[in-house]
Amino acid sequence: MFLSRLGYFLFASAVFVGLGFLLSLYVSFTWGADLPQALLSFALVIIISGILINTKFSIFLTGLTSVLLFTLSYLQIQNLIPVKSYWRARTFSLSDILVIIVTFFLITVLCWLSNREIERSLKRARRSEMELKKEKDLLEVKVEDRTKKLRQAQLEKLSQMYKMAAFGSLASGLFHDLASPITALSLCLDQLKNNPSKEMLEARENLDHALNTTKKIGSFVEASKKQIKEQEEKIVFSVNREIDQVIRIFSYQAKKRNIEIIFQAEAEINLFGSPVRFHQLLSNLISNAIDAYDGLEKKGKKILIKLSLKEQGELIIKDWGRGIEENIIEKIFEPLFTTKSLEKGTGIGLYISKNIAENDFNGLIRAKSVLNQETEFIFTFPLK
Repeated sequence: MFLSRLGYFLFASAVFVGLGFLLSLYVSFTWGADLPQALLSFALVIIISGILINTKFSIFLTGLTSVLLFTLSYLQIQNLIPVKSYWRARTFSLSDILVIIVTFFLITVLCWLSNREIERSLKRARRSEMELKKEKDLLEVKVEDRTKKLRQAQLEKLSQMYKMAAFGSLASGLFHDLASPITALSLCLDQLKNNPSKEMLEARENLDHALNTTKKIGSFVEASKKQIKEQEEKIVFSVNREIDQVIRIFSYQAKKRNIEIIFQAEAEINLFGSPVRFHQLLSNLISNAIDAYDGLEKKGKKILIKLSLKEQGELIIKDWGRGIEENIIEKIFEPLFTTKSLEKGTGIGLYISKNIAENDFNGLIRAKSVLNQETEFIFTFPLK
């Protein structure tokens, strides 16, 4: 018992079985191999060995017992080993039968204990099997549910890809149709600009802005057509100058809505890439910032554009308009996702801006917002 508590159960069992076997062997050697109590004690030891150790050891012990009993019987029959055989002449008494009955009961108790442990093990095995079956069924349900969700997500992505492909096809034709009227408009403005009349001289500044805008639109159309055909034209351009031009384009729209656009440049930054694509990215962000004030009657409406240079370039566009709900801010860069009405938004602007930021300038664009307080778009880009 002490050895078992210390964790030496197998050793303790072997010692216990060995002592019982030696005791049985001593009884057989002293009083004869045919003594009933000795035979029963051998049977008891064999059963105990099977329960406490294992079946293989029990079979081994049975074989060893058989050999020893056969040898002892032969030697005792040949009178080579003296045997105390007085018990053979003694009348069979109640004490003898009591010893046999006690031995039987010991064998029965040991068998009962063994069967009880086996039944408990079977119950535990069945319970574990049922729990595993439940886990398996639950896992199958989870896998099926997950498969449905993945299939739905794939269908949504395919739908978005189809819509974007349709949009690209439509845009290609639209750019072709826009090119001719833009060219004609540019020529007309250029003629008006060169008109020496007094009225034209007074409107020259506005004409300059209009002419620059048509040229920028023309550049945008050409750049978009090249992009569709996978052609790119990259140069070194001034980020500050492009920001100034975009602010001029939106100045009338902002002024009309009583919005002040503030540009803070902490550094002069030149960047290699497509100025038209940068112009497009910035236009989308400023347009969104202006739209953020729609329906808001408040004083001091403003948009802050901040350009700084740290380890890399950083451009921040911040407004204090409606803000974006926290649960959808991660979706605003997805294609065809919009929080605006169908008349105002298409869900393409921010998606395009994200693609330009990542693919054209190897940068990163992210958004931070507090609902009904402020929204901030941060575009970081490496200088190259």
